Amino acid sequence: QMGLQQSRSQKPNLSSVYKGKVRGRLENENGIILASQPALDSKTITLLFSSLGDPKSLPVTTNSEETSFEVELLSPNDVQYRPLFYDRKKEYGAQHTYWEALCHAHPNNDFGLWASPRIVGKNHRGINFRHCPATKEISALVDAIREINQDFLNSLQERLRNGTDDCQLPDGLIERLMEGYFRSVSIQLHFGQESRELDSLIHLDHIFSLLHMAVTLHGERTVGFVVGRNENEEEPEDPYSLKYFKIDLKSGDVYLTCPTAVLHGICVTKKSEEERSVAIQLRTLMRVQDVNVLATDGKWAKFIFRSVMATLEEFDGRVRLPTHDEYILFLDKRKILPNHSQTAVIFKNE
Repeated sequence: QMGLQQSRSQKPNLSSVYKGKVRGRLENENGIILASQPALDSKTITLLFSSLGDPKSLPVTTNSEETSFEVELLSPNDVQYRPLFYDRKKEYGAQHTYWEALCHAHPNNDFGLWASPRIVGKNHRGINFRHCPATKEISALVDAIREINQDFLNSLQERLRNGTDDCQLPDGLIERLMEGYFRSVSIQLHFGQESRELDSLIHLDHIFSLLHMAVTLHGERTVGFVVGRNENEEEPEDPYSLKYFKIDLKSGDVYLTCPTAVLHGICVTKKSEEERSVAIQLRTLMRVQDVNVLATDGKWAKFIFRSVMATLEEFDGRVRLPTHDEYILFLDKRKILPNHSQTAVIFKNE
């Protein structure tokens, strides 16, 4: 079992912690995972974590039908709007609580209609979901990440535009992906009894995680990526056993990769509500038509995955998180935007 442990002094630049064969949609092709532990300083983390509020005050519903989302979340003019919890009991264990919020960090700052990374139709087709804005503190972090890593995003865009002899993406799709990077926001909270074992939690994300940054705000959790075996490694006694690269995550830690292409899972030890693990997942905000195209065209999707991995390798050690002073500049800009929700839509899974 490989893993990552290093000094806790802040290192805002993300460097490769794993380079090699990965398992998943890029079966035994080379992949890369960038990380820093921690990448964000404590003052920035405090602002982000405090913006989420007290989960005890949030309402709960057991209705998980997709039709309820349009009815119950359309409250853009309600200044007392509060997040709505959804109950999905069996994902991480019956006694383990897992809450998740879906929101967006788009500059338009309204209750925008985008494809949902959690509600998908037949054959993985997209379903419209009215996302509320993320808190201004989270949106400011996304703004900062996109701005200070513009060279990285431009290089990825150029790779996608260049294409290959047998794969040329439409310009409109490339531009919409560029607009959406890191702007699909998921806020995840874990506490209670320990989660199920990692082997039972392994999965591939939907297309929204083609470029995915995870930021831990509070508590601890472990992410495990399924990786390939070297040619000189002995075959395991159990042919179905998985080999993991694990990262133990704490407050301020960040990793960046393509979980749509790499099998992975999160596990959490027993925690009280005060010790809860809190993380934000920054994915790609996407329109339904683009989700549908990429869900049905495996050639285009794999080309994007390979382009993301190649760009991550090119910018190994150069992708970075903002300093606190940089973050405050972007936060000040976000504070003057109108009609900003202070809360997020949250799903409850316990």
